[in-house]
Amino acid sequence: MRIQGPYAPPAVERTGRASGIDAPKATEHSPDVQLASSVQALSGLMQAGGASRAERIARLKGQVASGTYKIDAGRIADKMADEELSRAGLS
Repeated sequence: MRIQGPYAPPAVERTGRASGIDAPKATEHSPDVQLASSVQALSGLMQAGGASRAERIARLKGQVASGTYKIDAGRIADKMADEELSRAGLS
């Protein structure tokens, strides 16, 4: 639908940037550049760990499917207790 007549919006030129406003230049020490470097480093770590995580998940799925996966109830209880003590500020 197109609005015409006295209520029509003004024509807009799409340039990809606001007219009359220049974006600040990113320097080596600007927060934008530092954040971009951090994001790149984190992305690299996630990609490197992704393969080993996928392998671990596949291995665990196989163990569950075959009935050989063993749950260590004591370890789970210890982790749960540690978590609650930490939340309460007691650890």
